[in-house]
Amino acid sequence: MAKFELSNALTVQELNNVFNETFGANIYVYQGRSRAEGDTTLSECGLSQEGTFECRSSLTVGSFINRMQNEFGLKVKVYTCDYWVAVLDGLTLES
Repeated sequence: MAKFELSNALTVQELNNVFNETFGANIYVYQGRSRAEGDTTLSECGLSQEGTFECRSSLTVGSFINRMQNEFGLKVKVYTCDYWVAVLDGLTLES
């Protein structure tokens, strides 16, 4: 089970680093309609509440995206480890 500690002071790059170490993929966090830069804090991206986000590696990408939006107010997308293409919603985080 992966745990992400989401706080207002956490930067997009720090969150991406933890996600990459855990799942071998990358996430883009959006600030409005644009992708947030690495030094942008999650509070600037619309983090609605601080807390721990827990998920299993068997969670689908689509479910991960929906939970981040619904529980924490963050719009995210999951990308391959080389940022080449967005991962399809039906795949699991482990794949």
